[in-house]
Amino acid sequence: MNSRNEWKNLKPIKLGIIGCGLAARHLHWPVLQKLSDKFEIKSICNNSKPKAESFAHLVGDVPYFLDYHDLLQDSEIEAVDITLPISLNYQVTKDALHAGKHVIVEKPLAANLEDAKKMLHFSDEFPYIMMVAENYYYHPVFLELKTIIHAGMIGTPYAVSWDIFRYVDSDNKYAKTEWRIHHQYPGGFITDGGIHNIAALHFLFGKIVSGNAFTKSINPEIGEIDSFSFQFETESGVSGTLKIFTMQFEPVSRLTAPLLKLIVTSKCYSVPSILLKIVKP
Repeated sequence: MNSRNEWKNLKPIKLGIIGCGLAARHLHWPVLQKLSDKFEIKSICNNSKPKAESFAHLVGDVPYFLDYHDLLQDSEIEAVDITLPISLNYQVTKDALHAGKHVIVEKPLAANLEDAKKMLHFSDEFPYIMMVAENYYYHPVFLELKTIIHAGMIGTPYAVSWDIFRYVDSDNKYAKTEWRIHHQYPGGFITDGGIHNIAALHFLFGKIVSGNAFTKSINPEIGEIDSFSFQFETESGVSGTLKIFTMQFEPVSRLTAPLLKLIVTSKCYSVPSILLKIVKP
């Protein structure tokens, strides 16, 4: 695109949504409503008929399918939004690309490293746009922090510490999801939620090149692993720790808010990310 006007003149992308669970309803649909001039939902798919009917009605009484292969056969659909259990990401993404569709797929990329590595090569095999729905890459806090770091406004980072305490009881809508409780991927709740934090660290400091982690299960009712402590080093030479702990009791103080501490050559800065606030020099 040479200008914003050219973008505005484009016709809305005809979109199919595969998966009608929590992510589709509470995360993707609200945003797609705001981008109605960019995307037109043509049809949706879910293997549960009640869910498919309900979501199809919610997004405008569009046609629905119970088998995603049927949706992919629709030549009108240009792109698909995949919001499925993690273990299905690899195969459904591959099938969508073979069907000639552009793809956005919910994080994390895949259920295991083997599938993830295969998916990284899809860009060599297919000429379509592929994207992982990782919102931390676009979060105002991390965008501003990256600008500050790269501009050299606070010195050179050499260490980072990020402590996160999450209140997740058995009534949490995500914790009650059957495929999360009996997950078919390593890491459990940490893989599903902690991937956001890994993405932010990667965004700010480059790839993580080495690390060691200790994991623990505090509440077995929400999956096998829900807490961990990770020590790592990035390609830019930043050393750090990422600690994510699950609490079964509701925190009584805002002191439990996620706190990212960035240590640079001149001093230490704190980034209380949950407050969407950056402490500048």
